[in-house]
Amino acid sequence: MEPARQPLNGHFELRALEIYLLVCEYRSMTQAARRLGLTQPAVSQTIKQLEHGLGSELLDRQSRPLSLTPAGEILRNRAGYLISESHHTQAAVRHAAQADLSSLRIGLVDSFAVTIGPELIKQLQRHTHEVRVWSGLSRQLAAGLLARDLDLLISAAAMEDVANLQVSILYREPFCLALPVGFKTGPQVDLKSLSRQLALVRYSMRSITGVQIERYLKSLRIEAPQRLEFDGSESVLAMVQEGIGWALTTPLCLLQARADFSRLRLLALPGHAPSRNLYMIQRADAASTATVEIEQLSKRLLRRLVREELRKHTPFAVREIRYS
Repeated sequence: MEPARQPLNGHFELRALEIYLLVCEYRSMTQAARRLGLTQPAVSQTIKQLEHGLGSELLDRQSRPLSLTPAGEILRNRAGYLISESHHTQAAVRHAAQADLSSLRIGLVDSFAVTIGPELIKQLQRHTHEVRVWSGLSRQLAAGLLARDLDLLISAAAMEDVANLQVSILYREPFCLALPVGFKTGPQVDLKSLSRQLALVRYSMRSITGVQIERYLKSLRIEAPQRLEFDGSESVLAMVQEGIGWALTTPLCLLQARADFSRLRLLALPGHAPSRNLYMIQRADAASTATVEIEQLSKRLLRRLVREELRKHTPFAVREIRYS
């Protein structure tokens, strides 16, 4: 019978602790071995490995029955707690995983839902009995999370003013300039001059993207007329493709809109361009192993999208994309 494998350098396995506690209880390696269905040499070897790993003798082998050294007493007092805590942790993880896999309610901001959403949901359905998905603007999804209608969401809004949320950044992308393909500019685009020549097609202030763009334009003291405003990237980019105006957008929003790249001229913004984050948000009391896996899967899918699609259409932006 092989002894319990015992790593060195102060680390030990819980099985070795269980064997040690039985030796402490019986004060005999022979009786502990009989109880465990092991040989006496296997138990003895396990204790030796445990002592070697901890750098301390645990038993006084000269006494009969066996007695504990001071180090052995400390380990005996703490080993029971470690074993109990391990069992509770394993049970909690199994319970959380089973609960998560039975049903999942997830909110996806539109730019993520259209581009990454189908593959994400396809993979989740392999392990989840029921998946319910909401898509829409970030503020609408935030309300669903707070009302407990959603278990987690992927959103452009960080919800920093709400307590007891677990928030992580999935993805960061720069804003870029979208022009009609036939509109001529110099190598350096002056946005103030551009706004006097061509209409700005805006994202509405109902969207986080629209709010960010307006903040950026205000910092540059650009006051373009409020004439064209849309909630979605599809409408914004359609206007630009038709030569009606120009827009500020992001690489992911371009893919969401299924933009005709042959009819667009895409440029990096001058100076320090603003960026948009996508966050994964859940209530702190609902965090689980399943949601950690969803986060990792989402990041893998985003990397693949950047590698296979965005590198072709917005190579200047790919250098600025970040994953947390």
